[in-house]
Amino acid sequence: NTGALSPKVIYKEMIASEDVREEAANALGIPMSRMGAPRIKLVDETALINIEIRSRDPEMARRQNQALIEALQRRLDRLRADELERRQATVRDNLAIYEVTVANARDKILDLQRASGLQSATQFNEISTTLVRRTQRLGELAADLDRLQREQDVLAARLGVNAQTAALALRITADPMNGKAVSDLSEARSKYDAERRRLGSSNPALIQLQKLAAAAAGDLQRIVESNGLTNPAHVELLIMLTNNTHQVDLFKRLVGSESGLEGRRAEVATTAREVAELDRQHMRLGKVAAELEDLKKTQLVAEAVLTTAIARIATSRSDIFGSYPLLQTLTSPTRSSTPAGAQGLYTIAGGVLGTLLLALAWFLAWLRTGSVQRTLKNA
Repeated sequence: NTGALSPKVIYKEMIASEDVREEAANALGIPMSRMGAPRIKLVDETALINIEIRSRDPEMARRQNQALIEALQRRLDRLRADELERRQATVRDNLAIYEVTVANARDKILDLQRASGLQSATQFNEISTTLVRRTQRLGELAADLDRLQREQDVLAARLGVNAQTAALALRITADPMNGKAVSDLSEARSKYDAERRRLGSSNPALIQLQKLAAAAAGDLQRIVESNGLTNPAHVELLIMLTNNTHQVDLFKRLVGSESGLEGRRAEVATTAREVAELDRQHMRLGKVAAELEDLKKTQLVAEAVLTTAIARIATSRSDIFGSYPLLQTLTSPTRSSTPAGAQGLYTIAGGVLGTLLLALAWFLAWLRTGSVQRTLKNA
Protein backbone atom coordinates (compact mmCIF):
# COMPACT_ATOMS: atom_id res chain seq x y z
CA ASN A 1 0.00 0.00 0.00
CA THR A 2 1.85 3.10 -1.24
CA GLY A 3 -0.44 5.37 0.73
CA ALA A 4 1.06 4.10 4.01
CA LEU A 5 4.57 5.36 3.17
CA SER A 6 6.02 8.74 2.37
CA PRO A 7 6.51 9.25 -1.38
CA LYS A 8 10.11 10.29 -0.62
CA VAL A 9 10.83 6.91 0.93
CA ILE A 10 9.25 5.10 -2.00
CA TYR A 11 11.18 7.16 -4.55
CA LYS A 12 14.43 6.61 -2.62
CA GLU A 13 13.99 2.85 -2.77
CA MET A 14 13.08 3.01 -6.44
CA ILE A 15 16.19 5.06 -7.27
CA ALA A 16 18.38 2.59 -5.44
CA SER A 17 16.66 -0.42 -7.05
CA GLU A 18 18.54 -2.50 -9.56
CA ASP A 19 15.80 -2.19 -12.18
CA VAL A 20 15.96 1.61 -12.35
CA ARG A 21 19.74 1.61 -12.32
CA GLU A 22 19.85 -1.00 -15.06
CA GLU A 23 17.40 1.01 -17.18
CA ALA A 24 19.58 4.09 -16.72
CA ALA A 25 22.69 2.12 -17.71
CA ASN A 26 20.94 0.81 -20.83
CA ALA A 27 19.92 4.35 -21.72
CA LEU A 28 23.58 5.43 -21.49
CA GLY A 29 24.78 2.35 -23.35
CA ILE A 30 27.13 1.29 -20.54
CA PRO A 31 27.33 -1.96 -18.59
CA MET A 32 25.67 -2.19 -15.22
CA SER A 33 29.08 -2.58 -13.56
CA ARG A 34 30.02 0.98 -14.56
CA MET A 35 26.80 2.37 -13.08
CA GLY A 36 27.84 3.52 -9.67
CA ALA A 37 25.58 3.19 -6.67
CA PRO A 38 23.89 6.53 -6.05
CA ARG A 39 24.05 8.21 -2.69
CA ILE A 40 20.51 9.31 -1.81
CA LYS A 41 19.73 11.75 0.97
CA LEU A 42 16.26 12.81 2.10
CA VAL A 43 16.16 16.40 3.31
CA ASP A 44 14.29 16.53 6.61
CA GLU A 45 11.06 18.55 6.84
CA THR A 46 10.92 18.88 3.05
CA ALA A 47 9.94 16.81 0.03
CA LEU A 48 13.45 17.14 -1.43
CA ILE A 49 15.68 14.25 -2.48
CA ASN A 50 19.40 14.70 -3.13
CA ILE A 51 21.05 12.22 -5.50
CA GLU A 52 24.81 12.01 -5.72
CA ILE A 53 26.90 9.76 -7.97
CA ARG A 54 30.69 9.61 -7.62
CA SER A 55 32.91 8.80 -10.53
CA ARG A 56 36.40 9.58 -11.77
CA ASP A 57 34.79 11.15 -14.82
CA PRO A 58 32.72 14.18 -13.67
CA GLU A 59 30.78 14.38 -16.96
CA MET A 60 29.93 10.66 -16.80
CA ALA A 61 28.74 11.11 -13.21
CA ARG A 62 26.47 13.95 -14.35
CA ARG A 63 25.12 11.90 -17.24
CA GLN A 64 24.52 8.91 -14.98
CA ASN A 65 22.65 11.11 -12.55
CA GLN A 66 20.48 12.53 -15.36
CA ALA A 67 19.86 9.05 -16.80
CA LEU A 68 18.91 7.80 -13.34
CA ILE A 69 16.33 10.59 -12.90
CA GLU A 70 14.89 9.96 -16.37
CA ALA A 71 14.71 6.22 -15.71
CA LEU A 72 12.86 6.94 -12.46
CA GLN A 73 10.40 9.20 -14.30
CA ARG A 74 9.74 6.51 -16.91
CA ARG A 75 9.23 3.90 -14.21
CA LEU A 76 6.78 6.23 -12.42
CA ASP A 77 4.90 6.84 -15.68
CA ARG A 78 4.53 3.08 -16.18
CA LEU A 79 3.39 2.59 -12.59
CA ARG A 80 0.83 5.38 -12.92
CA ALA A 81 -0.48 3.99 -16.20
CA ASP A 82 -0.71 0.50 -14.71
CA GLU A 83 -2.51 1.82 -11.63
CA LEU A 84 -4.92 3.81 -13.80
CA GLU A 85 -5.69 0.79 -15.96
CA ARG A 86 -6.24 -1.47 -12.96
CA ARG A 87 -8.41 1.14 -11.28
CA GLN A 88 -10.51 1.65 -14.41
CA ALA A 89 -10.79 -2.10 -14.97
CA THR A 90 -12.12 -2.50 -11.44
CA VAL A 91 -14.56 0.35 -11.91
CA ARG A 92 -15.65 -1.05 -15.29
CA ASP A 93 -16.33 -4.43 -13.72
CA ASN A 94 -18.34 -2.76 -10.98
CA LEU A 95 -20.03 -0.61 -13.60
CA ALA A 96 -21.28 -3.70 -15.42
CA ILE A 97 -22.68 -5.04 -12.15
CA TYR A 98 -24.39 -1.71 -11.44
CA GLU A 99 -25.88 -1.63 -14.94
CA VAL A 100 -27.30 -5.12 -14.45
CA THR A 101 -28.73 -4.04 -11.10
CA VAL A 102 -30.42 -1.02 -12.70
CA ALA A 103 -31.79 -3.16 -15.55
CA ASN A 104 -33.12 -5.77 -13.12
CA ALA A 105 -34.83 -3.09 -11.02
CA ARG A 106 -36.37 -1.57 -14.16
CA ASP A 107 -37.58 -4.98 -15.38
CA LYS A 108 -39.16 -5.76 -12.03
CA ILE A 109 -41.01 -2.44 -12.11
CA LEU A 110 -42.27 -3.08 -15.65
CA ASP A 111 -43.38 -6.63 -14.78
CA LEU A 112 -45.24 -5.39 -11.72
CA GLN A 113 -46.88 -2.59 -13.70
CA ARG A 114 -48.02 -4.98 -16.43
CA ALA A 115 -49.33 -7.55 -13.97
CA SER A 116 -51.18 -5.09 -11.74
CA GLY A 117 -52.08 -2.27 -14.10
CA LEU A 118 -50.71 0.21 -11.55
CA GLN A 119 -48.21 2.59 -13.10
CA SER A 120 -47.24 4.71 -10.13
CA ALA A 121 -48.02 5.59 -6.54
CA THR A 122 -49.70 8.73 -7.87
CA GLN A 123 -52.25 6.56 -9.64
CA PHE A 124 -52.93 4.69 -6.40
CA ASN A 125 -53.34 7.99 -4.55
CA GLU A 126 -55.82 9.10 -7.18
CA ILE A 127 -57.78 5.88 -6.67
CA SER A 128 -57.80 6.49 -2.91
CA THR A 129 -58.97 10.07 -3.39
CA THR A 130 -61.68 8.99 -5.84
CA LEU A 131 -62.82 6.28 -3.43
CA VAL A 132 -63.20 8.82 -0.63
CA ARG A 133 -65.12 11.22 -2.86
CA ARG A 134 -67.44 8.55 -4.30
CA THR A 135 -68.10 7.19 -0.81
CA GLN A 136 -69.08 10.67 0.34
CA ARG A 137 -71.27 11.08 -2.75
CA LEU A 138 -72.93 7.72 -2.06
CA GLY A 139 -73.80 8.89 1.45
CA GLU A 140 -75.28 12.11 0.08
CA LEU A 141 -77.31 10.24 -2.54
CA ALA A 142 -78.56 7.74 0.04
CA ALA A 143 -79.68 10.58 2.32
CA ASP A 144 -81.41 12.33 -0.59
CA LEU A 145 -83.11 9.07 -1.61
CA ASP A 146 -84.36 8.55 1.92
CA ARG A 147 -85.77 12.09 1.96
CA LEU A 148 -87.59 11.63 -1.35
CA GLN A 149 -88.95 8.27 -0.24
CA ARG A 150 -90.37 9.79 2.94
CA GLU A 151 -92.01 12.61 0.96
CA GLN A 152 -93.58 10.10 -1.42
CA ASP A 153 -94.84 7.93 1.44
CA VAL A 154 -96.54 10.94 3.03
CA LEU A 155 -98.18 11.95 -0.28
CA ALA A 156 -99.26 8.37 -1.06
CA ALA A 157 -100.82 8.02 2.41
CA ARG A 158 -102.66 11.28 1.87
CA LEU A 159 -104.06 10.17 -1.53
CA GLY A 160 -104.60 6.56 -0.49
CA VAL A 161 -102.85 5.14 -3.55
CA ASN A 162 -99.30 4.29 -4.49
CA ALA A 163 -97.37 5.83 -7.33
CA GLN A 164 -97.99 2.93 -9.73
CA THR A 165 -101.79 3.16 -9.26
CA ALA A 166 -101.68 6.92 -9.63
CA ALA A 167 -99.74 6.60 -12.88
CA LEU A 168 -102.29 4.12 -14.29
CA ALA A 169 -105.20 6.31 -13.25
CA LEU A 170 -103.69 9.34 -14.94
CA ARG A 171 -103.00 7.35 -18.06
CA ILE A 172 -106.58 6.07 -18.20
CA THR A 173 -108.11 9.49 -17.76
CA ALA A 174 -105.82 10.94 -20.37
CA ASP A 175 -107.53 8.82 -23.05
CA PRO A 176 -110.58 10.70 -24.43
CA MET A 177 -112.60 7.51 -24.82
CA ASN A 178 -111.96 6.57 -21.22
CA GLY A 179 -112.80 10.11 -20.17
CA LYS A 180 -116.16 9.83 -21.92
CA ALA A 181 -116.91 6.60 -20.06
CA VAL A 182 -116.13 8.32 -16.77
CA SER A 183 -118.33 11.28 -17.76
CA ASP A 184 -121.21 8.96 -18.76
CA LEU A 185 -121.04 7.20 -15.41
CA SER A 186 -120.92 10.47 -13.50
CA GLU A 187 -123.86 11.85 -15.50
CA ALA A 188 -125.94 8.67 -15.03
CA ARG A 189 -125.30 8.71 -11.30
CA SER A 190 -126.22 12.38 -11.06
CA LYS A 191 -129.55 11.83 -12.87
CA TYR A 192 -130.31 8.78 -10.79
CA ASP A 193 -129.63 10.64 -7.54
CA ALA A 194 -131.74 13.57 -8.67
CA GLU A 195 -134.73 11.44 -9.76
CA ARG A 196 -134.50 9.15 -6.72
CA ARG A 197 -135.46 12.06 -4.46
CA ARG A 198 -138.44 12.81 -6.70
CA LEU A 199 -139.61 9.35 -7.88
CA GLY A 200 -140.28 6.17 -5.96
CA SER A 201 -137.94 3.27 -5.95
CA SER A 202 -140.32 1.24 -8.18
CA ASN A 203 -140.74 3.93 -10.77
CA PRO A 204 -139.89 2.58 -14.22
CA ALA A 205 -137.97 5.75 -15.11
CA LEU A 206 -135.83 5.45 -11.99
CA ILE A 207 -135.21 1.79 -12.67
CA GLN A 208 -134.14 2.71 -16.20
CA LEU A 209 -131.74 5.31 -14.90
CA GLN A 210 -130.36 2.77 -12.45
CA LYS A 211 -129.74 0.34 -15.29
CA LEU A 212 -127.98 3.03 -17.34
CA ALA A 213 -125.74 3.91 -14.39
CA ALA A 214 -124.98 0.22 -13.81
CA ALA A 215 -124.13 -0.25 -17.49
CA ALA A 216 -121.84 2.78 -17.47
CA ALA A 217 -120.20 1.50 -14.29
CA GLY A 218 -119.68 -1.91 -15.93
CA ASP A 219 -118.09 -0.32 -18.99
CA LEU A 220 -115.76 1.73 -16.82
CA GLN A 221 -114.88 -1.33 -14.68
CA ARG A 222 -113.84 -3.24 -17.79
CA ILE A 223 -111.69 -0.33 -18.88
CA VAL A 224 -110.10 -0.19 -15.44
CA GLU A 225 -109.41 -3.93 -15.39
CA SER A 226 -107.98 -3.90 -18.91
CA ASN A 227 -105.42 -1.33 -17.73
CA GLY A 228 -104.31 -3.35 -14.71
CA LEU A 229 -106.52 -1.85 -11.97
CA THR A 230 -108.54 -4.65 -10.33
CA ASN A 231 -109.83 -2.92 -7.21
CA PRO A 232 -113.48 -1.71 -7.58
CA ALA A 233 -112.52 1.41 -5.64
CA HIS A 234 -110.35 2.44 -8.56
CA VAL A 235 -113.50 3.31 -10.52
CA GLU A 236 -114.30 5.92 -7.91
CA LEU A 237 -110.71 7.08 -8.14
CA LEU A 238 -111.12 7.78 -11.84
CA ILE A 239 -114.34 9.68 -11.21
CA MET A 240 -112.60 11.78 -8.58
CA LEU A 241 -109.70 12.56 -10.91
CA THR A 242 -112.06 13.60 -13.66
CA ASN A 243 -113.96 15.99 -11.48
CA ASN A 244 -111.14 17.36 -9.22
CA THR A 245 -108.29 19.33 -10.77
CA HIS A 246 -106.44 19.66 -7.44
CA GLN A 247 -106.40 15.87 -7.03
CA VAL A 248 -105.01 15.55 -10.53
CA ASP A 249 -102.11 17.83 -9.56
CA LEU A 250 -101.42 15.75 -6.46
CA PHE A 251 -101.46 12.54 -8.47
CA LYS A 252 -99.07 14.05 -10.99
CA ARG A 253 -96.80 15.10 -8.15
CA LEU A 254 -96.87 11.55 -6.75
CA VAL A 255 -96.05 10.08 -10.15
CA GLY A 256 -93.31 12.64 -10.61
CA SER A 257 -91.80 11.78 -7.23
CA GLU A 258 -91.65 8.15 -8.31
CA SER A 259 -89.71 9.14 -11.42
CA GLY A 260 -87.31 11.15 -9.26
CA LEU A 261 -86.94 8.19 -6.92
CA GLU A 262 -86.21 5.83 -9.78
CA GLY A 263 -83.51 8.14 -11.07
CA ARG A 264 -82.04 8.53 -7.59
CA ARG A 265 -82.16 4.75 -7.00
CA ALA A 266 -80.31 4.18 -10.28
CA GLU A 267 -77.71 6.80 -9.33
CA VAL A 268 -77.29 5.24 -5.88
CA ALA A 269 -76.90 1.77 -7.42
CA THR A 270 -74.35 3.04 -9.97
CA THR A 271 -72.39 4.92 -7.32
CA ALA A 272 -72.49 1.90 -4.99
CA ARG A 273 -71.04 -0.29 -7.76
CA GLU A 274 -68.33 2.30 -8.41
CA VAL A 275 -67.48 2.45 -4.70
CA ALA A 276 -67.35 -1.35 -4.51
CA GLU A 277 -65.07 -1.53 -7.56
CA LEU A 278 -62.82 1.26 -6.26
CA ASP A 279 -62.66 -0.46 -2.88
CA ARG A 280 -61.62 -3.74 -4.53
CA GLN A 281 -58.94 -1.91 -6.51
CA HIS A 282 -57.77 -0.10 -3.41
CA MET A 283 -57.52 -3.36 -1.46
CA ARG A 284 -55.75 -5.12 -4.33
CA LEU A 285 -53.34 -2.33 -5.24
CA GLY A 286 -52.38 -1.21 -1.72
CA LYS A 287 -49.64 -3.81 -1.36
CA VAL A 288 -48.67 -3.40 -5.01
CA ALA A 289 -48.22 0.36 -4.56
CA ALA A 290 -45.93 -0.21 -1.57
CA GLU A 291 -43.92 -2.79 -3.50
CA LEU A 292 -43.74 -0.48 -6.52
CA GLU A 293 -42.41 2.34 -4.35
CA ASP A 294 -39.75 0.03 -2.88
CA LEU A 295 -38.70 -1.06 -6.36
CA LYS A 296 -38.48 2.54 -7.54
CA LYS A 297 -36.36 3.45 -4.52
CA THR A 298 -34.10 0.49 -5.33
CA GLN A 299 -33.89 1.71 -8.93
CA LEU A 300 -33.02 5.24 -7.81
CA VAL A 301 -30.28 3.93 -5.52
CA ALA A 302 -28.90 1.71 -8.28
CA GLU A 303 -28.93 4.61 -10.74
CA ALA A 304 -27.18 6.85 -8.20
CA VAL A 305 -24.50 4.21 -7.66
CA LEU A 306 -24.12 3.82 -11.42
CA THR A 307 -23.79 7.58 -11.87
CA THR A 308 -21.18 7.69 -9.11
CA ALA A 309 -19.23 4.87 -10.77
CA ILE A 310 -19.25 6.70 -14.10
CA ALA A 311 -18.05 9.85 -12.34
CA ARG A 312 -15.29 7.85 -10.67
CA ILE A 313 -14.07 6.70 -14.09
CA ALA A 314 -13.89 10.30 -15.27
CA THR A 315 -12.16 11.34 -12.05
CA SER A 316 -9.66 8.48 -12.17
CA ARG A 317 -8.59 9.52 -15.67
CA SER A 318 -7.60 12.95 -14.41
CA ASP A 319 -6.14 11.80 -11.07
CA ILE A 320 -2.96 10.10 -12.28
CA PHE A 321 -0.79 11.30 -9.41
CA GLY A 322 -2.84 9.78 -6.59
CA SER A 323 -0.39 7.10 -5.45
CA TYR A 324 2.71 8.47 -7.13
CA PRO A 325 2.93 12.26 -6.78
CA LEU A 326 4.49 14.38 -9.48
CA LEU A 327 8.29 14.29 -9.38
CA GLN A 328 10.05 17.45 -10.52
CA THR A 329 13.74 18.14 -10.96
CA LEU A 330 14.53 21.37 -9.17
CA THR A 331 18.16 21.49 -10.34
CA SER A 332 19.71 19.60 -13.19
CA PRO A 333 22.61 17.26 -12.33
CA THR A 334 25.91 19.17 -12.11
CA ARG A 335 29.58 18.31 -11.88
CA SER A 336 31.37 18.83 -8.56
CA SER A 337 34.24 21.36 -8.54
CA THR A 338 36.17 19.18 -6.05
CA PRO A 339 37.38 15.81 -7.35
CA ALA A 340 36.05 12.95 -5.38
CA GLY A 341 39.48 11.32 -5.60
CA ALA A 342 41.14 14.08 -3.50
CA GLN A 343 39.14 13.05 -0.53
CA GLY A 344 40.46 9.52 -1.04
CA LEU A 345 44.09 10.74 -0.88
CA TYR A 346 43.38 12.64 2.29
CA THR A 347 41.95 9.52 3.76
CA ILE A 348 45.03 7.46 2.85
CA ALA A 349 47.37 10.10 4.21
CA GLY A 350 45.45 10.26 7.44
CA GLY A 351 45.55 6.47 7.71
CA VAL A 352 49.36 6.34 7.19
CA LEU A 353 49.91 9.14 9.71
CA GLY A 354 47.72 7.40 12.25
CA THR A 355 49.63 4.14 11.75
CA LEU A 356 52.97 5.89 12.31
CA LEU A 357 51.77 7.56 15.46
CA LEU A 358 50.42 4.24 16.76
CA ALA A 359 53.79 2.53 16.04
CA LEU A 360 55.64 5.34 17.82
CA ALA A 361 53.41 4.95 20.84
CA TRP A 362 54.13 1.21 21.01
CA PHE A 363 57.89 1.87 20.66
CA LEU A 364 57.91 4.39 23.48
CA ALA A 365 55.90 2.01 25.67
CA TRP A 366 58.51 -0.75 24.98
CA LEU A 367 61.40 1.54 25.91
CA ARG A 368 59.73 2.54 29.17
CA THR A 369 59.09 -1.10 30.06
CA GLY A 370 62.85 -1.98 29.55
CA SER A 371 63.95 0.99 31.65
CA VAL A 372 61.68 0.00 34.51
CA GLN A 373 62.99 -3.58 34.51
CA ARG A 374 66.68 -2.42 34.63
CA THR A 375 65.96 -0.12 37.53
CA LEU A 376 64.42 -2.95 39.52
CA LYS A 377 67.46 -5.22 38.95
CA ASN A 378 69.97 -2.58 40.12
CA ALA A 379 67.92 -1.99 43.18
